[in-house]
Amino acid sequence: MKRYIKLFKAILKINLKNIMVYRANFFLNLVDSLVWFVITIIFFNSIFNILNNINDWNIYEIYILIGISELIKSLIFIFFINNLPYIPTLVNRGTLDYILTKPVNSQFLLSARKLDLGNIGNIVPSIFLIIFAHLQIGQNISVISILYFFILLIFSFLLSYSIWFILMTLSIWFTKVDNAHELFLGVMPLMRYPASIYQGVSRIVFIFVFPIILISNVPAYALLNRFEIFSTLILLVYAIIFFIISIFFWKFALKYYSSAGG
Repeated sequence: MKRYIKLFKAILKINLKNIMVYRANFFLNLVDSLVWFVITIIFFNSIFNILNNINDWNIYEIYILIGISELIKSLIFIFFINNLPYIPTLVNRGTLDYILTKPVNSQFLLSARKLDLGNIGNIVPSIFLIIFAHLQIGQNISVISILYFFILLIFSFLLSYSIWFILMTLSIWFTKVDNAHELFLGVMPLMRYPASIYQGVSRIVFIFVFPIILISNVPAYALLNRFEIFSTLILLVYAIIFFIISIFFWKFALKYYSSAGG
């Protein structure tokens, strides 16, 4: 474990040095993140100019949901947006060999070798939006609820990563899986909406098959004092199961990988 902490520190140091070299790109990424954040808020404000609530969620409760979804998105983008989408390219060019021959866990190195620190720009506004919305709601929140929220946030992060990594692992067999990457990014905006609006087939798909809406909704329940034991258990169990699947699926996929040297 100490070895990987030391390795991650080295990766972080390299990425910080890159920021100093490419400062313009870093600040452009910050601005881009902030612009899309503001656009999202404007979009939902426009909805609430017409509606009083969305399935009994008022605008401030939706703000909490938006803040959490943007926070999770920013975290997974910081760690993985410069890594996971490029797995098919590494496979196609045979440059995956360079990672596989390193004396470290290949999944770890493949997932976290390049950081996108420009996505930090959304973290502070997301936290501010969550705090602002909660103050407007006026609910008391205990230290236990906050701790519970952060635990759920970790599991949401783990589930997001695991789903994304499993999808991109398919590139070992299907070299043209860019659409899988786009699929993941395409469904991420669904996290901004209450789980209660999804009914029938869509509810089954986005909770039990592709559990994207649990990622933001379950942590939101903790902050809103809505203890949903069933949804919470699904998130916890799914995060652990999907992560274990990602590990074994990667090891299984590597048996079918043809390296550049044949």
